[in-house]
Amino acid sequence: MAKILILPFLNMRSGHHAVAETLAENLGRKMETEIKEVEFLSYINPTIEHLTSMIYLNWIRYASTSYSIVYRKFFYKTRDKQKSNEWYLSFFLYKMRCLIQEVKPDLIICTHC
Repeated sequence: MAKILILPFLNMRSGHHAVAETLAENLGRKMETEIKEVEFLSYINPTIEHLTSMIYLNWIRYASTSYSIVYRKFFYKTRDKQKSNEWYLSFFLYKMRCLIQEVKPDLIICTHC
């Protein structure tokens, strides 16, 4: 039996969760699998995930133009500009290794970049 880990983004209802649920449902019908969905930020810290969701929803609701500008500036980077995000990457990588060791999946599917 294959073990599949699906990683949607944030706990709020979104397209990322709809894709995760659809994949889990269809993969479960097509093959014998054990599927586990884990929202990674909640795995790290549920309070931070909750605050992030709240801020995100309010930001896109009340200041969507500024959100678009900030998103493009910080998340559409060329590889040489990505170095600025390294301050949290080692922590995220450590927590991802912990999750992978805990679940021991054969396949990991992320529904968010």
